[in-house]
Amino acid sequence: MAGLLESYESDPDGLDAPSLLILARAFERMGCDQQALDCADRAARIDPDSKPEAVAVARKCIGRQSGLV
Repeated sequence: MAGLLESYESDPDGLDAPSLLILARAFERMGCDQQALDCADRAARIDPDSKPEAVAVARKCIGRQSGLV
């Protein structure tokens, strides 16, 4: 996980969709909604097959930000 985080911080465009989804879920669990949304968005743009999982992460983050969760 630490290696993924270092890669994200140094070159977020260099990560593949599965790695970005792992980071998105981790950021979401830690309450770092903006980073989670960024990773989920990048993953969905890279690989359309990852879109359902990216949307699930985004819904949790947006729900928490709006006070629904």
